[in-house]
Amino acid sequence: MKNKNIIFFFIKMLFLAFAVLLVTDIIPTVLTSFLFKNKYGYEVIAEIIMLFIIIIVLIMYKNSYVFTQKKENLFKSIKKGGVLLVIAIIIFIQNISNIVNVEIGTIINLLLYCLAIGMAEEFLCRAWIQNEFIERFGHNRKGIIESIIFSSFIFGVMHFTNILAGQTVLETILQVLQATSSGFLFGAIYYRTGNIWSTIFLHSFYDFAIMLGEAGYARDCTTLANPSFLITLYGYFSSLLIIGLYLLSGIKLLNKEIIEARINDEFPNNKNNNKLINIAIVILFILLMFPVHFENEEEYTICYNYEEYKINEEYELRYSNKKNYQLFNEDIVLNIGINKDNSLIITNPTNGETLELISVINDYIIVDNNEKYTLLVEEFDIINPKVYYLEIDKKTISNDNDYLKKLKDGMTEIMTPTIIEMGYIHLLDNNINYPIIENDLNEIYIIKDKDNINKVK
Repeated sequence: MKNKNIIFFFIKMLFLAFAVLLVTDIIPTVLTSFLFKNKYGYEVIAEIIMLFIIIIVLIMYKNSYVFTQKKENLFKSIKKGGVLLVIAIIIFIQNISNIVNVEIGTIINLLLYCLAIGMAEEFLCRAWIQNEFIERFGHNRKGIIESIIFSSFIFGVMHFTNILAGQTVLETILQVLQATSSGFLFGAIYYRTGNIWSTIFLHSFYDFAIMLGEAGYARDCTTLANPSFLITLYGYFSSLLIIGLYLLSGIKLLNKEIIEARINDEFPNNKNNNKLINIAIVILFILLMFPVHFENEEEYTICYNYEEYKINEEYELRYSNKKNYQLFNEDIVLNIGINKDNSLIITNPTNGETLELISVINDYIIVDNNEKYTLLVEEFDIINPKVYYLEIDKKTISNDNDYLKKLKDGMTEIMTPTIIEMGYIHLLDNNINYPIIENDLNEIYIIKDKDNINKVK
């Protein structure tokens, strides 16, 4: 019998050893194939790191019971967030057509990203903050409602950071209000059911449905200008309706009888009349499924989808490590380079006059293309770096100070995909050079002019 146990133990250890080797081989392959070679790859890693930190905080504050505590059935718990689920499904249906040409790796990354967001934010705002508030405010109806309100407010305020990514004040305020109201609903569902995994599912699916609309773009959609009065009115009405639905649904889950039952560790069914909520859902369904279109809505936002460009001749991709360039026009020379403050400056060597073009930059390149120079520069900004483009006609180069200012004023912001590296493409047959950028998906984009950016096929 003892020998049999040893044999069984040996087989088990052998199996575990192969399993470890298999996992250690698969994980790097998956990271390389899906995460880092497709959109959202770096975001997934960053969010997973945040998730681990939050889990450590939960364990330190002895809130790890949320993972395994007695809870209501997952399906029944999700049903209590029916309003949010319906809205997410409507948005999902609207956006599903945008993923026709999206690589499977990007979809997998987006799923992982949204799941990591859902877990991190629910563990933080519901499993930790909300429970910590309840411990301090008390396990009574007043203390529970106050705890859910405060935790949902913190959840909403967290979304104010999106204004740094280029959102308008209006968009950010509406997003914060919606996040606060959805946080209130998540908090009510979590308290009502004791099931943190139901709010994680609802949160993750909701984010996935929304972000699916931009999954196929090399650069996310951007707000260009303030919306018209009609667009603003439509946005306010839709958003306020959604906010009202979330708050009403949350309040229904926190009535006196339900809270008293939950305090006694019971999970009663909420059978209140949903007529008002159902009417609001129908109105919202019509608004979202058949949205009103306005004359100037294309002037309000733009979604960047770069067309492919097939090069039918021999070419070389070249990357420059130069930090200083010279612009020539017969006997006139201008120097462009980076100073000790990492600013891009242009200098007239004849009199030493210097002009700052960009205060702080990530990278830049100058491409010599027969009769002109092309300057491409990425401004340094952690949240929303900008890219500027400038064409310099060799015949007009001057060492006059007004000319230097004219160059600075002529720099135009262009919308490129995320830049990892700059360089230029040399077309051998025509001896022509164009700036190129390589993005975080290892894709190459050629920039023929400020209005003509194409993905190299």
